Amino acid sequence: MIYDALNIRAFMIWLAFSQFLFARAYAKLSRLLLTTAVVEKYINSSVPYSNGNVP
Repeated sequence: MIYDALNIRAFMIWLAFSQFLFARAYAKLSRLLLTTAVVEKYINSSVPYSNGNVP
């Protein structure tokens, strides 16, 4: 009975920790994607005729 309680508690701690790690990884990934999109947009707007719309 005590062992079961400890097991459940350890599982809850592990679950919270994995959620925390997943949230951090997701934040890093979304920031990287956002940065990539911004840089791509900046490059496309600064380099003339790079995206194919010739005036």
